[in-house]
Amino acid sequence: MTADALWDTLTAPGHPFARPASGELPAITLNMVASVDGATALDGRVGRLTGPVDQALLRRLREESDAVLVGAATVRAEGYGTLLRAAARERRARAGGSAEPLLCVVSRDARLPPDSPALRAAPGPLMFLTSDAAVLPQGEREMLAIRSPAAQPGQPVVLRPLLERLRAEHGVERIICEGGSRLNASLLAEGLVGELFVAVSPLLAREPVSPPLVAGVATPLDLELIAHATAEDFVFLRYRLLNALDRRSWN
Repeated sequence: MTADALWDTLTAPGHPFARPASGELPAITLNMVASVDGATALDGRVGRLTGPVDQALLRRLREESDAVLVGAATVRAEGYGTLLRAAARERRARAGGSAEPLLCVVSRDARLPPDSPALRAAPGPLMFLTSDAAVLPQGEREMLAIRSPAAQPGQPVVLRPLLERLRAEHGVERIICEGGSRLNASLLAEGLVGELFVAVSPLLAREPVSPPLVAGVATPLDLELIAHATAEDFVFLRYRLLNALDRRSWN
């Protein structure tokens, strides 16, 4: 299956950003890859878990989004320089949009290493969702922040009001979230996620310390499988989160 055919199959039920959790929020979709035995990283990075077709889906989801949301630990591990290839940036520009989606990093203290690729020159600014006391790093691109006065360094950042401001003040309507597991857990715990894409990698990682897809969600969450496909021995699953009204309709 080609990358275009995979996209067509997975999006046949509808656009992945069509279902915001509320009218004040952007539509948020999670995209993750995991081994058959549940690992999301090898030696701290995605590494061999991913492959060309999975990367093509990742880039297509980014191209369709207004922002890429990611935790600081994932940025430190994976780099996050430019988000799209030149052809995709040109397509977005021709359509009247920004060359790349806005890179949004969730971090209580906004700390990235000075040599982080995310701080290098890029087509757009770097946005932090952070605490009121955080000091932004210096870099070769514009640094922006939406701050939570209630979140001090060492305390969790409450995401809903920050994401509402991201939509209201920066026009972000569609977000693809790429983890890590603690950020996924926070978004799910606050009821902010509409859909979830999971790529099951054809690998037994045997990685006992790898984080799960979601860390520490207090209660199970019901999902509905709305599309699936296989390509290059990967299994691609698309789920939507079911809310209380959806669950009552089963009864």
